[in-house]
Amino acid sequence: MENIGIVNNGRCASSCAIFTTTMVKKEGVRIAVVGGRQLMPQQYTGTVGGQSTSFTVLDSEIKSTLLKKHALAPPDFIGNAYQGLTWRLGFGIKNPSNPEEFENHQATDAFPLTVDTVNRPEALWKDLTKRWWPNLQ
Repeated sequence: MENIGIVNNGRCASSCAIFTTTMVKKEGVRIAVVGGRQLMPQQYTGTVGGQSTSFTVLDSEIKSTLLKKHALAPPDFIGNAYQGLTWRLGFGIKNPSNPEEFENHQATDAFPLTVDTVNRPEALWKDLTKRWWPNLQ
């Protein structure tokens, strides 16, 4: 596993978060977050759950099954709003009595976006390869 690295933007959630957290905490792979505020620790994952969705998707499902008039159905949002939802939170890998969501997920490296790297993933990988595997040619 020492030859594996993961790169993301820190907005990893749901299945991505479960996979990434497992690879980092159990297998010890390196991870870099691209972007974010410089000189500030970056978290490589957000919501660690089995399913992340939004109110819009859930509301659409309720409406498509004709349950919108049910007493327990949520009202429509008024205005421009976004509500994220997570079902089935995953329990901790290192601390199984706590939801993984409550644990720290600090990236090995934070990689700031620059003019040279913003739309060039190959430039990101070249730099990270030099940092993580300096003996690799």
